[in-house]
Amino acid sequence: MTNWYKIFKYNQSAEGIAQKTYYDIGHDTNQEDALWVYDDGRVEVIYRKDCQDKSICFSHMDQFGGIILSLVYRGRYDGNTKKISLSKPVGMGQFREVPSGLIYKLNQIFPENTGISIFGYASSIKEYKKAQSYNTVEESIDWLKRSGISMEGDKYVFYHGSPKVNNLTELRAGSLLAETEKDARHFAAHNRYLKPEDIVVYKILVGPEDINTGVFASLNRNYELV
Repeated sequence: MTNWYKIFKYNQSAEGIAQKTYYDIGHDTNQEDALWVYDDGRVEVIYRKDCQDKSICFSHMDQFGGIILSLVYRGRYDGNTKKISLSKPVGMGQFREVPSGLIYKLNQIFPENTGISIFGYASSIKEYKKAQSYNTVEESIDWLKRSGISMEGDKYVFYHGSPKVNNLTELRAGSLLAETEKDARHFAAHNRYLKPEDIVVYKILVGPEDINTGVFASLNRNYELV
C-alpha cells in the first residue's frame, strides 16, 4: 500500500532538486525558446520571437494569464539544446502518468527535440527513497525573482486556500502556496469538490528562508495566521 505521507515529505525535497534542472531549459534569451500549455486537449505555444510586447516577462503567467496554470500541464522548449520541459499540474495530476497524447503532440510540434524532462511530485516509495535535499536560501531567492513574485516591504506575497469550516489558526510546514488569490481559491475548491465561496484564502507573507521552491513553493515551517 502506498504511504502518501512519505511521498508528501519526499516531494518537499524533490522539488528543489528538480527545479535546478527546470530552469536550465528555455530560460535563456534564445528567440527560438517557447512556452507551451496543455489546456482542454490542445497544446498552445508561444515563441519568444513572437512575443510582441518586449516589456512583458516571457513567462507562463504573463503569456497565458487566462489559464489557471497550477491545474494544467505546461513547460518550455529550449532553442539551444532542443530540450522540452514538462511540469505536472498540482493535485492528483502529480501522481498520474503524463498523457501519451500530450507526448505525441509535443513531438509533433517540436520535431527536432532531444528529449522531454518531466518535473513534478514523486509517485512511489521508490522515488521517496532516492534523496532528501532542501534548497538553499540563495536558490529560493533565485526562484522568487525568476517567478516574479510580488513583494510587500521585504516579504514575498503568496496565498493559501482552505475550507472555511477548518477555521485554521496556522498552516503546517509543507503547505503549498499559490501566486494569486484566484489560484489559491480554485485549487482548494477543485481538489475538495467544493464551491469557491466555501473557501477562505489567506495572504501569506514570507521570506526566502521560509519556503522550499521547485515547480511550486511550499512552507518549510509552520506559519501562524493572524
